[in-house]
Amino acid sequence: MTDVMSFEAETRQDVVRDDDVLAMRKTFYEDGAINQFEAEKLIQREMSAVGESDAWANFFIEALLDFTVNQMTPKGYVTEAQSQWLIESLSKDGQINSRTELELLTKVVETAIEVPESLVEFTLIQIGEAVLDGDGALLGDEQLTPGVIGDAEVKLLSRILYSAGGVNNIGISRAEAEVLFDLNDATSEADNCPAWSDLFVKAVANHLMAAQGYKAPSREEAMRLQDWVDAPTDGVLGIFGKMFQGGLSEAKAAYNAASDEERAAERLAKQIRDIEGAEVLEADEGRWVAERIGRDGVLHENEKALLRFIRDEAPEIQGGLDGLLAQI
Repeated sequence: MTDVMSFEAETRQDVVRDDDVLAMRKTFYEDGAINQFEAEKLIQREMSAVGESDAWANFFIEALLDFTVNQMTPKGYVTEAQSQWLIESLSKDGQINSRTELELLTKVVETAIEVPESLVEFTLIQIGEAVLDGDGALLGDEQLTPGVIGDAEVKLLSRILYSAGGVNNIGISRAEAEVLFDLNDATSEADNCPAWSDLFVKAVANHLMAAQGYKAPSREEAMRLQDWVDAPTDGVLGIFGKMFQGGLSEAKAAYNAASDEERAAERLAKQIRDIEGAEVLEADEGRWVAERIGRDGVLHENEKALLRFIRDEAPEIQGGLDGLLAQI
């Protein structure tokens, strides 16, 4: 800890150079891990830095991702307390101000097995604020037009909505759908990119009709799995290992050898297999979407497209949407 404080005093400057990043890697990873004190120092450095280099951005994201996701037990589960710490540490008056910070949040949601709804919603709201103001976290290489949703925003939204660690995994939650409706209402008259309409319709329809058949195992279940992975192969486990002629040890080795990308790909494949396709649009969902569409008193083009999708894909529609369906 003393080394980190000494290093901070020696390198206090506005611009983080590539050679600074090399020194940081050596100092902060000296013991092979990032602790909370070090994570907080890195966030302070990020919030005061100007003229960020790619090397700094990559190191900052890697270190904070390690601290919030990869060093946890079990690996990949972000708790509500960790989520609130990350939000409060990165934001000023509820808003983040750099692409690097937004990329970190997106990476956490993408990489984790499970994250709290509060973190997903906060990240989506940051994109929404950048869209409406033409400023904020997306400002950088991208040229934002206030009140217009472009390709860059759609790509970020898609990464968050369909991430492995999202609220319902591949399913879209009610809170996520609400954020999409808010963005759609605020930009209904704008010259948004075509990809926005497609994302809005399919994501909200996913929330309304897709079978939510897959859920990541709970943190408690994952803890039990981690205990199994970490347990010695003698004793009871050794007995079972002999029964299966070494199969237990081989299973542990395969689990530990798999990369994060391979595990994430398998989770996504399982999510897709477990979703059964379009279902009946039930009364609660029908009432919610009718109320949400009518909230500003205008039936927008993207909302008409959503209603057409529901009409064409849902085998049965409940919840009093007849009046709205008659207008398309």
